[in-house]
Amino acid sequence: MPGFESPDIADGTTQTGSPVGWTGSGDIKLSDYSTVQWSNKYAPGETVPDGNQVFTLIDGQIEQLFSTDIQADTTYTIIMDVGCFIDTGVSRVKAKLIGSSVLGDQVVFEFTAAEHGTTSNTASTLIQGKWATQKVSWDSSHWMRAVEDQLKIEIVGNDVDIDNIRLCIGRCVQDIDNDCDMDFWDLAMLVSKWLDGT
Repeated sequence: MPGFESPDIADGTTQTGSPVGWTGSGDIKLSDYSTVQWSNKYAPGETVPDGNQVFTLIDGQIEQLFSTDIQADTTYTIIMDVGCFIDTGVSRVKAKLIGSSVLGDQVVFEFTAAEHGTTSNTASTLIQGKWATQKVSWDSSHWMRAVEDQLKIEIVGNDVDIDNIRLCIGRCVQDIDNDCDMDFWDLAMLVSKWLDGT
């Protein structure tokens, strides 16, 4: 995480299979769109959120298991950019935060973003030809499992590109620029909002 720049593939090509650091299944591929390919999928003015490459989910899923366990009284925030193709029926993406242990996997939080206003847990509606940043959080204060659970993210999608996936743990409340780090730019944007009265 966050982007899909490895391996670096040629402009205008795709590479099927799971991205580096993830496991996956279904119709999935790494994409480095040419200018013409991009204009056939996205509206004028839309750009790749991070780097030059994106990951395409035609009908499939990817997941990543982290070495860290779910901690008590901690906020977990998933941020990801989702692109909805111009020429599709209904695009959708679902992201799940999962506790994984010897007892099996248990979904602790999930959100869905789709076209036509079909969303859940404060996700943004997808619009054809546009990219949208999805940002949702889960508070672990009520997590009751008696064993240690490793953190896992699973992303399922139909006819979408995804990019710039971030998992923030225990912060991001004032992470205004959504880079999972409290830095000078967050402070500058916070001051600007205060001066604007917003």
